[in-house]
Amino acid sequence: PDLAVQLIQRGIQANPEYWRLYEDLGFVYYFDLKDYPKAAEAFLEGSKKPTAQLWMKVMAAKVAAEGDSFATSMFLWKDIYDSTPDPSVKENALLHLRLLKVREDCQQLDALADEYAKRYGKRPARISQMVQAGLLRGIPGDPLGFAYIFGQDGKAQLNLDSPLLEQQLLLDRFK
Repeated sequence: PDLAVQLIQRGIQANPEYWRLYEDLGFVYYFDLKDYPKAAEAFLEGSKKPTAQLWMKVMAAKVAAEGDSFATSMFLWKDIYDSTPDPSVKENALLHLRLLKVREDCQQLDALADEYAKRYGKRPARISQMVQAGLLRGIPGDPLGFAYIFGQDGKAQLNLDSPLLEQQLLLDRFK
């Protein structure tokens, strides 16, 4: 894989406007090296080329999210949402923005649950316990307004009634 990266980078130096080389570089970083930040960077750089396909920016956003680069992924999905005239691409971008917000919220809730466990010797079973302990002002909701819950594993997750749960499970199948 390292030699492939070097070869593709030489190709990019010789043909800087050819977006497909950035595509190849992104896939080598993504699949072979599991270097998600570099893969996202390659896809994003390629997406800036005049003849590049829109999906290059989508890949940059997707890979950035997998590498836990929430801010980068949010920025890219927001840019895709704002710039595309295609309603299905816009809808897909909005879904990804919502699910990124869910991941970020759940990480924050898990960190607060860890703080609760330090204070009280065990993780809370319900989010309302963190409100009672003063760690939260109210019970937070997902982007559609459904309250988050703690799952069987004690981790924050989407409410079973949230329409986002089905979408999240569907997207997780393709990771």
